Amino acid sequence: MTSARLHNARAQRGVATLVVVMVLFFIISLVAAYTNRNLLFEQRTSANQYRSTQSHEAAQAGIEWAVAMLNSGRITTACTPSTSAGDTNFRQRYLTIGANGVISANASASGSVPYLSARCVFNGNGWNCDCPADGTPAPTVPTGAGAFPAYGMRFVSLTGTPPPGVIRLETIACARYDDACLDFNNNEGDEGRTRMAVLVALYSSIKTPPGAAVTAQHDVSGDDTGQAVNSNQAAGGVAIQAGGSVAGVKAVGPAGTPSAAAIVGNDTSLSGLLGASILGGTDASYRMFATYFGLPVASYPLQPGTIVLDDCPCSDTDLRNAVNANPGRPIWVNGDLNIDSSGAVGAASDPVTVIVSGNVTATAAVDLYGVLWGNINGVPATNWTITGPLTVHGAAGSNTSVNVITGASLVYDRDLLDTLRKNSGSFVVVPGSWKDY
Repeated sequence: MTSARLHNARAQRGVATLVVVMVLFFIISLVAAYTNRNLLFEQRTSANQYRSTQSHEAAQAGIEWAVAMLNSGRITTACTPSTSAGDTNFRQRYLTIGANGVISANASASGSVPYLSARCVFNGNGWNCDCPADGTPAPTVPTGAGAFPAYGMRFVSLTGTPPPGVIRLETIACARYDDACLDFNNNEGDEGRTRMAVLVALYSSIKTPPGAAVTAQHDVSGDDTGQAVNSNQAAGGVAIQAGGSVAGVKAVGPAGTPSAAAIVGNDTSLSGLLGASILGGTDASYRMFATYFGLPVASYPLQPGTIVLDDCPCSDTDLRNAVNANPGRPIWVNGDLNIDSSGAVGAASDPVTVIVSGNVTATAAVDLYGVLWGNINGVPATNWTITGPLTVHGAAGSNTSVNVITGASLVYDRDLLDTLRKNSGSFVVVPGSWKDY
């Protein structure tokens, strides 16, 4: 009996050990399952965060891309640079600037969408974009493995009484290209999605247009063949405004007024700018230039919308090509400008700001519509010379002295200058206007 009982006891101890092992195994299985659940949850969270970050960065890229495109030249429907005069630039395609300076977003001509829009999709190396003049954009979507995030953008007119020169820019971005996700009117979708909005404003190429046909901080001189004309009595009728003396240039004011009445010489409001400090400089040119253009000399060519022509002297062909390819953008000429073929530069409906650091010489009849400003870095004793059969419709001026000779004609046009102020310049993001949702 003793041997049988001992055997049974040993057998029972084996069963108890098995029960303990099974309980421990069950507990370990529960821990493993819980750990695996956490890993799956973390993986899904990480994937969602990755897609959310992708769409957020794409939406931000859309904001920056749209602002850059506003400051670009003519483009094709694929949003690439164009040399065709039949193509518009981005701001012309998507925005309309009214006579009061208020900017509105263009609607689809076919009525298929309330506001025109553009879209881009990442192809692995760059972006495929579509900037249609009508209808819904449809960029080429890449195939194969990859996330290929995408964004769409549109402008939205401000309601109420909008301030001049300001428009709302919206972007919507998704972790992958999907028409439903990129639809601004669709608030649902299973993709990582981000919407952003900012206000963008037009920083005018000339903040305060001159009040005379020719403006100089120092003297205005000529050989008695050049003239300055301001027949607009409502605009003051001043043909020449100078901080120094005026001689050798015919001044023509409103009908019935003597020539002397169209001249304001020895104007201390101009000559008194000498030595005044502004924006890091004490030279008169800093103050004089910033008074009219709103920026220091060194900063103006760095604007995103400014076209800079380097390695001049430059020809009228260089200037015309730059003007025609870049509506609404100011032109900065580093050096002399030589005009030797007839024709217009700019137009009354589309004037241009041209800043020339050197002299301007015309050997052919040319009409320039807008503002011609010169010799920005000159010293007071330097004459900025305008020579030849050049007619400026709008205004001309210099931080130094101006020498108008050999038949040059400067004709003041306040309406044209007002059009230039409202339509030309660089678009920038309004600080503090950014939001996402």
